[in-house]
Formats: sequence, C-alpha cells, structure tokens
Amino acid sequence: MNPRESKRLAPAETKLIVCASHPFSEWSAKPMLAEAIGDRWPEMRVVHLPGYDTLPRELPDARIFVGASLRPEQFACAHELEWIHSTAAGVSQLMYPALRDSGVVVTNPSGIFSVPMAEHTMGMILALARNFPDAVRFQDRAKWAQQDLWDKPQHLTEVNGSLLLVVGFGSIGRELAKRADAFGMRVWGVTRSGQGDSAHAQRILPASRLHEALPHADYIVVAAPDTADTNI
Repeated sequence: MNPRESKRLAPAETKLIVCASHPFSEWSAKPMLAEAIGDRWPEMRVVHLPGYDTLPRELPDARIFVGASLRPEQFACAHELEWIHSTAAGVSQLMYPALRDSGVVVTNPSGIFSVPMAEHTMGMILALARNFPDAVRFQDRAKWAQQDLWDKPQHLTEVNGSLLLVVGFGSIGRELAKRADAFGMRVWGVTRSGQGDSAHAQRILPASRLHEALPHADYIVVAAPDTADTNI
C-alpha cells in the first residue's frame, strides 16, 4: 500500500518536521512552535530545523511537514508524507505536479493575516490620498510645501466618497471593506461568482464584469489568490 493512502497514524507513530527559514526573521518558524506541538502531543516525534541543509535526510520517514516551501527535489525524499501545513497563506509555491498528484493534504493559515493586510492597505490608500511620502520628504528638508504638494499630478484629496474596487473578496478583502466603509468610501467587490458578503460593500460583481467596473474605481486593490485563473 502506498503510505500516502494509509490510515491516519497515532501521534506516537508520527514524525513532524517544522522547517521555515527566511532572511526576514518573522517569516521563519520559531522553536516555540515545535515546542508547543511537543507539549500538546509529547509522544509525537517533533523535529525543528533552523535551516534547509539537513532537511533531505529528515524527510524520508516524516508524516507531517510544517513550513512555507517544500521544493520538488525535497518532496521526492518524503516517501511517507501525508500532510503539509504551509506557514504562508499562499500555497502556489507548493502547486507543482508531483505534489498535486500525490494525495498529500495541503493546508494553510487562511485568514490569519487578513487584519494586518487590511490595515496596511488602508494606510497605503490614505498615504496616496494625502501624499504622505512627499509631505515627509519636504518636512525632512524643513520646507513649507503646501503649494508644492497641491501642484503634484496626484492632488491631495479625501477618501470619503471615493470608490474602492477590491478584486478578490475573501477574508482580506472583507476586512479591508470594513475599514474603507468606516472612512466613508464606497466599496465594490469582485468575486468569481459575483456572490459575497455585502455587509460593507455596495456591490459584488462577477469576475466576468471586471473590465466594466475598472473605469469607475478611484482605488483598486487586488486581493485574489494566486491561481491559474488569476495569473495572467
């Protein structure tokens, strides 16, 4: 029997690897993640790897892999793997044929980054409307630049009453719509089906009508997943 088709094993029979290393420290898996799993299931064999150098020799008997990426040549070593949990919300880096066809379950922390992404995006919209970047540059030069700021091609404006078009109205899009609504913006969402949560959106449009909606937008945010349909 293919080990990937076997029944679920008990924790005592399971090896779990945590390996997510990135130059940006907050994208690396901290040792406390493996420690927390080990505390919850002390009979499980939990291995935390600070880097990828020793990953190939740890993979052959691993049942669970936790990390942002597992390359095809690494996956080829994982003969008993049954489950990959991505520490990144996006999983396009895992969607190569060998993994897609393997029967290995892939999960992700969907929604965990929605609030910070929505707050960051709302901050960017305000920065564009009020031209904060140039305002800070003039301030650093101790220059009173009210007229200079006004004469920029992008005039200072209010977001109140402007139209925000959110392409991809998932958890990030909905959190952004909630904040934009509080600023008095009008929100249109775009989904594949044209259906979605309209609590903070005036309209939900199908993706087939995207080009029709674009000319009406003052701000456009693309929050769609990276798939074959959206990668154009």
